[in-house]
Amino acid sequence: MDELDREAISFLLNPSNESNIILDNIPGSWQDIVDTLAETGDCQVCLIRRFNDKSSSFDIIAVNDGAGKGFRYGDSISLKSNPYCKEVVNRLTPIAFQNIDSRSAYAGGYDHQFNMLSYLGMPIFTLDNELFGTICLMDIKAREYAESTRRLVALFKGSIEKDLRIQIDAEKREAVHKALLESEDRYRIISEITSDFAYGYRVDPSNELRCEWVTGAFSRITGYTSEEIKSKGGWEALLHPEDFGIASVHMSRLLKGNPNSAEYRIICKGGAVRWIRDSGRPFLNVEEGRITHIYGAVQDITEQKKALDALKESEERFRSIFENNTIGLYRTTPDGRVLMANDAILKMLRISSREELNGRNLDKNGYPPNYSREWFRESLERDGKIIGHEAEWKRSDGTTVFVRESARVVRDKMGEVLYYEGTVEDITEQKSVQE
Repeated sequence: MDELDREAISFLLNPSNESNIILDNIPGSWQDIVDTLAETGDCQVCLIRRFNDKSSSFDIIAVNDGAGKGFRYGDSISLKSNPYCKEVVNRLTPIAFQNIDSRSAYAGGYDHQFNMLSYLGMPIFTLDNELFGTICLMDIKAREYAESTRRLVALFKGSIEKDLRIQIDAEKREAVHKALLESEDRYRIISEITSDFAYGYRVDPSNELRCEWVTGAFSRITGYTSEEIKSKGGWEALLHPEDFGIASVHMSRLLKGNPNSAEYRIICKGGAVRWIRDSGRPFLNVEEGRITHIYGAVQDITEQKKALDALKESEERFRSIFENNTIGLYRTTPDGRVLMANDAILKMLRISSREELNGRNLDKNGYPPNYSREWFRESLERDGKIIGHEAEWKRSDGTTVFVRESARVVRDKMGEVLYYEGTVEDITEQKSVQE
């Protein structure tokens, strides 16, 4: 397998895997960024530096006007000589120094030689979280950078990372297109590795789609051969009538040059309905100035959909039982805050709304003065559960309701208490009869 094959397969397996991206043309907006930051931050220098892993150095690829001697476009400074940015590289987090003079470990570096006493720097990442470089502010004055300045730097850092993603996406599309055009056999190899089946469309200047290839797994999923689908009028013949609009919007976005994924149903040869996830990526032909190909990978997600539907049905059934049960059901925190409670609880406590209940703390105002909630909590956390405990609860109008309560404690994986949940039965009438 040659390098083109490997690149294509790597792209489909992990389309965001970009490394050592080299920008041929730095976006003009980056110059606007450093000029704006230097002006609004009232700083002497604002730089975008690209980290060169091979030479362990930083290259200045954008610098504000008026930065002064020592900071010019294209200058390269070794990592060892640049302790400010080196610290950002080592930590991969934003770094701020208020006064370098007070930090001897950073004194004597390249930036410090030009009297840069304060520093605010942030790492810039590519799409797969590889370090691209840094964006930094420096000043000849010792200073603390305001929170508004930090937010602005973070905002522009995000804009730069977005530009990188666009550049990376274009370069990857070009590389993958060249690889895929080698032969149809290579298409099939890629598909078998990455998905249930894959496809490639050629887009005519009139935006008409012509299927160039589809892998053999297509027949296993749909029951049709590619020739049969062509004779039926193409892929659209498989679409479920109710999902035609979804598939149409999906293809429209691809034709506009936007990678897109969509989930919709198809009707197979035997009449079975299956759910699929269709992930497509358009190829922009720079020379022609338009989308000339669309490549996609399709996964059969029918079983996943069935599982989600079953889970949804189970959750709805639980909620119905919870809300309509005549026995009170609740969930509270150890300190007495109500997390969940059904209508039976509200009725029992004569509370008119869930908002009123949620604002009530059971530890503070849920019990008469002669009742110790502390005993209940200690017993529950010690034994893990309490069954049939009889107690007095105080209603919102100040009257008392007698209840029989069962509860259990729910813990996380570390053994910490998350909440208590339990059931409550109103036994006030039974108590009256006994008395």
